[in-house]
Amino acid sequence: MDCEVALTHLVLPALTWLHVTAVSHHPKGNDVLAVIPHVSRNAHGPQDTEPLRSLLINGGTGHTEIILSTVPDAADFDTRDPIALLGSALSARLTFAATGRDWVRGTNTVIFDALLAALPINSLSTIQITAMNQLKKEVWVRQAPRLSLLERVRLVPTAMETFREMLSEAEDVATNPPLLPSLTKLILDEDRLTTSRTDHLRDVLIKRVEQGVPIETLDLRTCKVTNRAFQLLAEIVVDVRGPASFDRKQTAFSYGPGEGDEGSEEVTEDEQEEWPWGESESVGPEDEYYSDDDQYDFDYF
Repeated sequence: MDCEVALTHLVLPALTWLHVTAVSHHPKGNDVLAVIPHVSRNAHGPQDTEPLRSLLINGGTGHTEIILSTVPDAADFDTRDPIALLGSALSARLTFAATGRDWVRGTNTVIFDALLAALPINSLSTIQITAMNQLKKEVWVRQAPRLSLLERVRLVPTAMETFREMLSEAEDVATNPPLLPSLTKLILDEDRLTTSRTDHLRDVLIKRVEQGVPIETLDLRTCKVTNRAFQLLAEIVVDVRGPASFDRKQTAFSYGPGEGDEGSEEVTEDEQEEWPWGESESVGPEDEYYSDDDQYDFDYF
């Protein structure tokens, strides 16, 4: 690839912004993998006054993209908004995108794995993964020690599977320090919490509490979640944020449409029983989970 030759000889001591777009012609992305070490070498340096704080992993079939920024919450936004996505790319320290029309299945994952291994991610506080390809559990486990400052993670359903597996299989804190010790906020995007998904998520949240590193905020605002599932999760997490429909049914748990919301009030159990259900496709008077038999595009729990 021509960009590999260019990056090999690239010496720019004042470089503070790098945007690389690569077109791959190898079915397994070997030409892209050859570029990654050179990209990583120029992703951050002594000329940078701020550390890398946020990482966005985006992509799909035949396309991979990562955006690294020095702004702590730069990766925490709705990537379906093209203006926000463009703004994030333009203000990032590093943007790397690769496409391959002839890539075989799994090439995206291999490239993402190589990028995480090569890039300086030790100072990250925010990660968002919107790519439809999963990162392997082994990759999460291998990179977790480098992510001790990670505070916030935002995941689509397909990315949540191996992330959950990594947290579920973490070693006993008595002999090993917990993985991602600074992680306090978990955001799930466009998920549907069926019975098994809720139970598995609840198990992970309980384990974090037992390890002394609890999740303090669970954001489910874009998810499909029943009142029963919401209450079960709110028994473990101090701040659970549900869909907007929950605003009409305040409970004794903490939740709201966003940070800094002052509209949530605690209601007694008697008042809660008298509160009208209202119309909502997310909750119902049966107060049960979604069935695992429900049709859904993603099935990770």
